Amino acid sequence: MWLPPFKIIKGLFAMLGQFTLSDGSDYEGPYHSTADGAHYTGSEPSKDMEILQPTTEITSLTDPYLDTHNDLKKAQNELVYPTPDGYAKGFFIRYYIQDTRNDGIVEVNEKSYKRYTPELFLKGVKVKWILEKPLKDVFMSGFLYKGAATRNIENVNKVSSEMPSLKEFITDYGQFVEVESDIEGFKFSELPIKEQKRIIRKVRPSIQEAPLKRIVPRFGKSLKIKPQSNLYTPGGRFKIKGSDQEYKGFYHIHPSKGPMEGAVHSDISHRKLVLLGASVDTDASDTATVNVDANTIQSGGTGGSQSSTGTSSGGGGGYSGGGGSGGGY
Repeated sequence: MWLPPFKIIKGLFAMLGQFTLSDGSDYEGPYHSTADGAHYTGSEPSKDMEILQPTTEITSLTDPYLDTHNDLKKAQNELVYPTPDGYAKGFFIRYYIQDTRNDGIVEVNEKSYKRYTPELFLKGVKVKWILEKPLKDVFMSGFLYKGAATRNIENVNKVSSEMPSLKEFITDYGQFVEVESDIEGFKFSELPIKEQKRIIRKVRPSIQEAPLKRIVPRFGKSLKIKPQSNLYTPGGRFKIKGSDQEYKGFYHIHPSKGPMEGAVHSDISHRKLVLLGASVDTDASDTATVNVDANTIQSGGTGGSQSSTGTSSGGGGGYSGGGGSGGGY
């Protein structure tokens, strides 16, 4: 049927999840619409155009992030790992989206990032995540060589104007950096791709869902800090308990004693840490408990840049003290 040009809207672009083709596959690319509400492939009418079926109503029922009102559901973070090719290049790109109405953040893959960032109440940022060693800063011949952790902090700071709370969401700036071959006689780079992927996926994600700070409870809930190891702070977060000395370096979260110096807990005496400018409640046995607002627990997450059973990435369960990338919100 012929339509006058003024009844055709040309030059539109469809994102993944917006339309499907007649065979049920997702469509991404240019399209045009007509005054009667029909949609077709191609930026303008042609003999090869195909009709597009809107998927809004369908995806609202199965969408892992948005409900029928376009509100973010209690979705889990997506498990995102670097590829062997990323180690060859020395970096990979990480994607984060945030609901601007409640500041909830999740990490997603590239496909989901493209799908959700056009939504009205969502915004997203990309972070270049350094994988090159060394992990920590090194002084050599009088010069400072910035380690991966420092460079990742700088890259997160670059997007902090767009997503300020991302700095509280990420707790391990050295994640994925120190992967090593577990096969004797072979370096990581010498292993087959399949073996490299296996080793990469052994890395425990460490994204927290909520800032590690005392929050006045709304419903009287009190949750103990989840255990987490191999966390790193460049400073500006903790001080040594009982002093004004700022702490820089690796730390861990003990399930009853809270933040402590050192990458992992051990029987050797080591000092407790407290947040700068804040206090941590302790009982008679000097164990730490964080009071958490029920609304702050964005999800029952998992340990992984995004799964639902782990501790802090990448996540963490209902509340991650050092955070695991856990469930969404």
